[in-house]
Amino acid sequence: MRNYLIYFIGFFIAVSLATSALAQGNKKYFVAFKDKNSSTYNTTLPLQFLTQRAVDRRTKYSLPITTQDLPVNNTYIQQVAGIGVTISGISKWLNGIIITTNDSNKITTINQLSCVKYSLDILREGNITNDKMDKLSASTARAYQQVYDSSYYGAGALAVKQLNLIPLHNQGYTGINTLIAVLDAGFPNVNVFAAFDSITQQNKIKYTYDVVLNTPFVYANHGHGTSVLSCIAGNMPNNYVGTGFGADIALIRTEDAPTENIVEEYYWVIGAEKADSIGADIITSSLGYTTFDNPMQDHSYANMNGKTTVCAQAATIATRKGILVCIAAGNEGNNAWQYIATPADADSICTVGAVNVNGLRAGFSSKGPTADGLIKPTFMANGEGRALIDAGSGTVVYANGTSFACPTLAGGMACLFQKHSTHTPLQIIEAVKLSSTLSSSPNNLYGWGVPNFGLASFLLSDTNNKTTTETKIYGVITTENVLMLYFIKNKDANATLTLMDINGKIIMQRNLTINPQYDELVLPIYNTLTQGTYLVRISGKNTNTVLKVIK
Repeated sequence: MRNYLIYFIGFFIAVSLATSALAQGNKKYFVAFKDKNSSTYNTTLPLQFLTQRAVDRRTKYSLPITTQDLPVNNTYIQQVAGIGVTISGISKWLNGIIITTNDSNKITTINQLSCVKYSLDILREGNITNDKMDKLSASTARAYQQVYDSSYYGAGALAVKQLNLIPLHNQGYTGINTLIAVLDAGFPNVNVFAAFDSITQQNKIKYTYDVVLNTPFVYANHGHGTSVLSCIAGNMPNNYVGTGFGADIALIRTEDAPTENIVEEYYWVIGAEKADSIGADIITSSLGYTTFDNPMQDHSYANMNGKTTVCAQAATIATRKGILVCIAAGNEGNNAWQYIATPADADSICTVGAVNVNGLRAGFSSKGPTADGLIKPTFMANGEGRALIDAGSGTVVYANGTSFACPTLAGGMACLFQKHSTHTPLQIIEAVKLSSTLSSSPNNLYGWGVPNFGLASFLLSDTNNKTTTETKIYGVITTENVLMLYFIKNKDANATLTLMDINGKIIMQRNLTINPQYDELVLPIYNTLTQGTYLVRISGKNTNTVLKVIK
């Protein structure tokens, strides 16, 4: 399978494509530099090269600002440019530049510069005769609505309900003040469609950039990104609503859809750097790479180890800088490749596979593990028969692909970011894992399964007592009619016990006085409960313990 947009199978939308092909014979190279010595920037003055929001994120999570954050040495860039090549992109994380030239002799000269570490051929451009990518196939801003029900979401309801997001939305947590960067192939008509007027008219699109063409304008090219964005930010009440419709958005084009070259991985790195620099909280990207037009650039499954490809390296770097990264797993499940693509192989990210509305894995959803044995995917969301906005007409259509599962999950993550703003991305991911359908038995088809964001929010709800849990549920006995809890206590004599269903609905709540050292409690109400999964929470001044019970 070649590099691809990870989107639906067998559905076509006509979109206009602006290609970036230069004169036949032009090539692109990545030129890596040896160091960042003599930089005019300093890590002690980060606002010279990072936004305040990016600095605040590092401060919030106690993350250092390092030389990796420094821009590439401009003197080095000028030395290369002086040889007569075009500078097409700059990567501070890789400490190098993308150049364009049709003269291979200039590469020989560049390699002789003392500042240059190496150069790499990453694209041979020619005349593009057709689009090798399968294609994806407007109003006033609306005020905040206090109460949402299934009808409010229209065609988007099934995807939202599957993740149990309506309770969070009803509490006002729709992703407000959370910045999601969408890295994709283009966003035509986002600036004019009614489905997106909530973000356009309320100035919630905070940043746009086309890395391929080096321009801020992104409302052209491939329509894949438009449909991906709709899964998060689409907002036409009673017709179609996405999962994180209150979030702020950054739109970054990194994919040159008509071509299949490894240069797009380098574009992706630059896009992730831009997302970091503007202070994005979440990156969502439904792009993946395996093989290319030039077979010499092809990846093997052994390369899917989170360390080999530059885009997987960048995804991992982004997580180390406090960004929650969501990547579509890929649509190779029924093909010879079968496995996830890169950067979905990166460590510490959310790799997202596709299920139908009944929670069953779509056959096309790519499988794990990574080549080094990590469980992949991480989570599943609706990507088979997923409602979304058509990039050509602005109307609701249904499509298949992990491309749409990924932003569906990212929108839910934004809701948790808003409500649980003191938690780190990794803490949020762990809570979402605990909430998911396969939390105790993850595998390489479903990962941890379909999340329950209402439950994840509950698990994150006590932020004041992270370090001390003096009273704990240390044992449980269940029969058909009896639930008996055993406690161990050091300090708390008084606590509150709450019994809830899996969606967080309180069934019973009572105050307890726990005897010294240990105690036990029988809950007769257990006899009246139907079969299913329940949550028992014991909370007090120094306590917050949650136990999952299956009847």
